[in-house]
Amino acid sequence: MCQNFKQNLLSVLSTSLTSVEEVVAILDPTWSGLPQFKTDVQAAITAITNWQEGTPAQNVVQILDILIADVNLFPVSPQYQAVIVIALNGIKSVIVLIEEHSTGATQAAAQSVTERTANATVNGRKVDAWIPPTKVYEGTREYALDWNKEVKKHPNLVHATVPVPKKWHVLP
Repeated sequence: MCQNFKQNLLSVLSTSLTSVEEVVAILDPTWSGLPQFKTDVQAAITAITNWQEGTPAQNVVQILDILIADVNLFPVSPQYQAVIVIALNGIKSVIVLIEEHSTGATQAAAQSVTERTANATVNGRKVDAWIPPTKVYEGTREYALDWNKEVKKHPNLVHATVPVPKKWHVLP
């Protein structure tokens, strides 16, 4: 397995999850779902670390789906939805990239996520952009640039910017 591939997955995932945590801490630091989200973050990182390319990854996809569900529970006002969409695209990008490097059972699990998120709602409103990723991030730099551009539109979220790597860190 290409070690760079797994490092890239972990980098995209950890950057997107860290950015979500930062926004939650700013918008609603007492959100009751935060402890569970943090637990699920650790489970996802462990699952990806232990996964071997070319083997079934449906358990990894299911854990990432739980993270998506956690984020969907965060009460976000319409003005911040674009920020959350970018974070979700980061998580979903990892699913897409794993799916491309796994066996058939993984594709079935990813399709299940696709079907469930196609009708996602936030605070009772359908959010069409949450259909499987509107953009697949193949590297942390690309994600960080989009994330920072969006959070900078909100003065209260400026502290949620993430470092932008100097290199693209695109998959080999």
